[in-house]
Amino acid sequence: PAQTLDIQSVKASTITILPSSDVDTATYKLALDYLDKEGNVIPAAQLPTDLTVSYVDNKDVFNTDGTIKNKDKIPAFGSIKVVATVKSTAANINLTQEFEVTVVAANDWASVTDAKLVFNTDVTGTVAVVGDSIKLVPTVATKNDGTKLEGDTAPTDWNTQVKSVTSSNITVLTAAKSSNDISLTPITAGTATVTVELNSGYKFEKVITVNEEARQATKITAEQEKLTLSSTVSSGNVKVTVVDQYGDPVKGKTVYAYPTATGTKAIVSQAQTSATDEKGEATLSLTALGTATTGTDTVKLSIENDAQKDGLGTLTVEYAKAGNVATYDVRIAADSLSKDATIDTYNTDDNALKLEFIGKDAAGVVAAIYDQTTMGTTYEVSSSDTAIAEASVAGTGKIEVTPVKAGTATIHVKEGNIVRATFEVTVTDSTPAVGTIALKEGAQILVSASTAKTLTADDLKSLISVKNGEKAFDLEVSGSTINVKDGSNNIATIELFSSNSEKLKVSGVEVTPDSLTDADVDLALVAKLVQGGKTIGTTTIPVVVDATAPTATATTVEDGKQAAKKELTTNTGLVFTAKEAGVDGNDITIEIKDDKKPSDAGDVTTNGQLEITVSNKDITIELGNTYTSQSEVASTLDDIVNAINSNLQASALVEASVSPVEQATNKGQVESKVNLADGTTELTVTINFSEAVKGKTADTDLTAAATYTYKHDGASDSSITPTVTVAEDKKSVTLVYAITDKTKKLQAGTSKLSIADNKVTDLAGNGLTAGTEFTLQ
Repeated sequence: PAQTLDIQSVKASTITILPSSDVDTATYKLALDYLDKEGNVIPAAQLPTDLTVSYVDNKDVFNTDGTIKNKDKIPAFGSIKVVATVKSTAANINLTQEFEVTVVAANDWASVTDAKLVFNTDVTGTVAVVGDSIKLVPTVATKNDGTKLEGDTAPTDWNTQVKSVTSSNITVLTAAKSSNDISLTPITAGTATVTVELNSGYKFEKVITVNEEARQATKITAEQEKLTLSSTVSSGNVKVTVVDQYGDPVKGKTVYAYPTATGTKAIVSQAQTSATDEKGEATLSLTALGTATTGTDTVKLSIENDAQKDGLGTLTVEYAKAGNVATYDVRIAADSLSKDATIDTYNTDDNALKLEFIGKDAAGVVAAIYDQTTMGTTYEVSSSDTAIAEASVAGTGKIEVTPVKAGTATIHVKEGNIVRATFEVTVTDSTPAVGTIALKEGAQILVSASTAKTLTADDLKSLISVKNGEKAFDLEVSGSTINVKDGSNNIATIELFSSNSEKLKVSGVEVTPDSLTDADVDLALVAKLVQGGKTIGTTTIPVVVDATAPTATATTVEDGKQAAKKELTTNTGLVFTAKEAGVDGNDITIEIKDDKKPSDAGDVTTNGQLEITVSNKDITIELGNTYTSQSEVASTLDDIVNAINSNLQASALVEASVSPVEQATNKGQVESKVNLADGTTELTVTINFSEAVKGKTADTDLTAAATYTYKHDGASDSSITPTVTVAEDKKSVTLVYAITDKTKKLQAGTSKLSIADNKVTDLAGNGLTAGTEFTLQ
């Protein structure tokens, strides 16, 4: 039997979870790793057979076995605290471990598994060279919801997913990040490992070689070994690629073609092309001389405008003078999208075939290429099976073949009843099977009693899942059709049907309730998945009637905060109130010291209130500092003010606490109040809705400051404009007011907020009660 190892500690191996709308409750489960005394993970076969683990959490999200109990309790962001208890009677184990499960966004990246080097703006290479300007660009990433980004969906930058980037050898290569890019600077020859840490904690590593020797073009390769020309086909194009000594593309090089044969044996003249692109590619166009005779020439390919220089590659050009037409043939045209006799109904890169009808002489040299002057008149084109492939003659005289469905068809070219040439075409269909249609957990459609509801793509994505194994397809609403998308291709459609066409009318994606009440509990939409005219599957979406308009209450008014430093103006300052009368009738000189400039003023009134008026505007009262007051009658007031803190309330007259002071017998205790001058006070109000809401005409309605009107003493004041944040669950909004006029402060119990009519509705479309207004609590 396998040896049982002692468990010294445990750690969480499941530390992230998707929000409620994306998490898969069927597969998600908390998990632990069990560690020995060296901190190594103990294999499952070596754990005690009676080992048990149970979980509890602070959000009531998980069952004791680690599966999800209440997905709706997963917070929109933040974390869930979990305590795991591990027990084994046989091994005398009783351990507890607390850890946090972080809620991650579905669209954030969980990992990156490949990246490429892009140097000098847009050239993709394999090595770095001193002097290059290089970016590291991700090519394969996986999102938290499992979606893999690669190929056509590969990321073009890091999409703010990078937490940090480091180089293992900064003497060879340095690495730095901005919001979306990672920039590399090669310094000297050697190797360095670049480590990219994502916000998720995943670390991607790439070993990069740095070379000192500057890049130089060293090789030119033609896409084809031989270019065949004739008196009928007198010109042709050849794509060439230029690479450096490291095998990386060379951009911006002009390629020249220099013929070797001269004089009476000359076949082609010198050809020049435009500069190579970011792939190091350029296209050469070569034309046969009018005096050319049948023969072959080896053309030198060079990046120097010098016919005497050795080239960096060669191209064979073969030329033949054609005789009379002896035979006929059909060949694939050079500008055909499909490059072989197999075409695909689905793949847009291979779903169009273009053919040429040609005549050859007795030696097989092309003697004629037939165009629109003869095609369709002298010669006719047809397909042996139009249900598989259709054939027609384009305006250029070339034959265009369009695939219909998988199979084999033969393209015929006839002169009357004489078959001059044939071409067999194989049609394939790589359209992926859509697999299954299913309803996501908790999915339902909310409708009001009388308002038509048009489903959007986002509505459908939150309700329906169409998958083929692990591959999930996107849904898109186009007009009255719901398309299932594979990339940019429509591969299937979803049709909607009503369970009760009298109560709930369905036209395309528009659902229209008719005389519904809360008693209509059996309504549903049936979603049918159709591909290639066949029904693949169906799912039923519950329709819930919501006849109740949402309500709103303001439940929280947070205290504002006075600016940390305040400039005082004339007749504005500190007011000190004695609980017991001081020495009436005596003038007292008060000195406020802030280590800068003093000011004197003040008197004692008969009611025992001492008012200090500051006339020197250069004095600032800085919250949190200590200010002292010296009296000529020292026995009456000693150190009136010891400290003023910054924890101010939100009313116009704001109290500030002071430290207790020692007083002579019968002189009383002293309190202080700060009378605020005009200045910025920040106040936060949270409006809670009875259910999730949305904008009446657009989601921006919820975030528009003008939607929420502030009223002070019964009068509206639109000049106080809040910033608005909408909670992820759409059940509340937070308003932050920056108030500069103390006469218009928001005050609990007196100030009111109202929500503009026709701006806010629930998800079913019921409008918020008209004229909704509430007093701040």
